[in-house]
Amino acid sequence: MQLYLGYTKKESMNLSPKISFCIPTYNQPDSMENLLASMLGQNMDDVEIVIRDDSTDDFTEKIVQRYSQKFSVRYFHGRKEGVDEAVIFLIKEARGEYIWWFGDDALSPSAIEKVKNAISRKPMLGLVIVNCRESGNTEPEFSFKKDFFFNNADQVIENIADMLGFISITIFRRDLALSGIKSAKKWVGSSWVTLFIVLHVLSKNFPTAFLSYPCVISKVRSINEKTWYDPLEVFAVNLPRVLVSFDSFKKKSVRKMLKINFSGIWRGILVHRAKGNVHTSFGAFSFSKGLKLARYYKSTPSFWLLLGLILLPVSFTKLFYLIYKKFFPFTRKRIGGAHSIV
Repeated sequence: MQLYLGYTKKESMNLSPKISFCIPTYNQPDSMENLLASMLGQNMDDVEIVIRDDSTDDFTEKIVQRYSQKFSVRYFHGRKEGVDEAVIFLIKEARGEYIWWFGDDALSPSAIEKVKNAISRKPMLGLVIVNCRESGNTEPEFSFKKDFFFNNADQVIENIADMLGFISITIFRRDLALSGIKSAKKWVGSSWVTLFIVLHVLSKNFPTAFLSYPCVISKVRSINEKTWYDPLEVFAVNLPRVLVSFDSFKKKSVRKMLKINFSGIWRGILVHRAKGNVHTSFGAFSFSKGLKLARYYKSTPSFWLLLGLILLPVSFTKLFYLIYKKFFPFTRKRIGGAHSIV
């Protein structure tokens, strides 16, 4: 792992920041430019930026070099090891009291100031969850109108549900995350070390705050967008595997989170198959994957509806999809923390 020493003088004095922005990235220079530009004009006092760049070129590094004159930046460039290894590395490298992971999204104006205020309002705050909105959309993801503190971890599980896997909306205490690093390593390769860490922090029963202001502006993601991973395996199978590995949460809360997660998944499968995409992404539904899904979703009525649709001819699936679109026009659904346009 090669360390880029493009620090500003401010960085050398900022040895104990309040917040560490931890950014894993891979061949996404445009996203990095967008994020760093959104930090301009923000309150960056007591904030460091730590970047793990596994890109195959130096385009992202050149962008970071430009912004290192404005922010406190530590930049690491090395070989690709995957998002799970990257986030573990970033937790270890961070110096802040709190860690704010960030993906290929951007910050809203005053977002950092609002998070700092939330942290200062309640001592020993374990986790902060911020609202978000899609680029070009003024409607926030969560309909909560006011900031508040959750009563317990189960309330978080039930209300935030699958969005707990969306790394850009979670800020947590670094010491709590570090205590779960050893256990998190067994989830390397699942794409959900991030989710495990968030659930681990929740399981420690420290207060959790919710900020109604959409601090994060996320990218609009089409359901047809190609990914470097198997979405069905990651969102439909690996996510519940991580969730049920915890015995800290009530069973009814876990069931509710799984139900919310599957509500987006089955629609994704339906759309892909109706459009003839049966070999990749959510359309690649096989018997073996059906058995995996049954383990976690067999108590969910929509699982049996999905199973029935898949057993029928593709022509019937297309007809069902057309009818569904006609009577349920608002089909913007979450899938594992990412939006899908159905």
